[in-house]
Amino acid sequence: SSQFFSLVPLQLAKANVFSGQATASGTTVSLSSGTLASGAYNAGSTYPTHYLRIEAGSGAGKISDIVSNTTGNITTADDLSAFLATPNQISVIPHTKLTDILGVSGTQVIAGGSSAGGSDNVYLVGPDGSFKVYYYKSGIGAGLKTQSNGDATGLVVYPGEAILVGRRQSGNTAAVIVTGQLPSTSMSVPIAQGFNATGGSIPGSLTLNQ
Repeated sequence: SSQFFSLVPLQLAKANVFSGQATASGTTVSLSSGTLASGAYNAGSTYPTHYLRIEAGSGAGKISDIVSNTTGNITTADDLSAFLATPNQISVIPHTKLTDILGVSGTQVIAGGSSAGGSDNVYLVGPDGSFKVYYYKSGIGAGLKTQSNGDATGLVVYPGEAILVGRRQSGNTAAVIVTGQLPSTSMSVPIAQGFNATGGSIPGSLTLNQ
């Protein structure tokens, strides 16, 4: 059946779980103040769980996924040494997952089904510019899935990204509610070659098209 599309920008971020001074050498960020619980922010097997954000200086607003951490060091996905050559303020922030926005399986705000073809779909722009399709599978093996039925429970929606929701179902749906806080510093969203989905930073209320 036909789909009716709504663009849902991610405008709010979760509260940081750590803030302190740090320097970087390559992908190793060394804390100048404070300590972390070792391994608390390690990436999962498929998706990262937290990201590091630089809060001040020439790199203010830049973010990088956290790969792993010890009590005094953070390994990031990107080399941040150009922006953390001297001690600067950084924060560790939990990623917002798609399930944080649309709900967990069984209580999600869009309709699920046995396959992507018979469900409401969610689209995210991939790094190659293609749209990646996700849906909520019902019944055996229920949960958020990729189009090919891979597990997508931990799927991340990055700051500044937007999700495109394709509704197949008629009738009203619950409103999408995103909780969190507006960043108090600049946000830097890289624009890569190909298609990019970027959302505004001003909160609003949104009802999905139907």
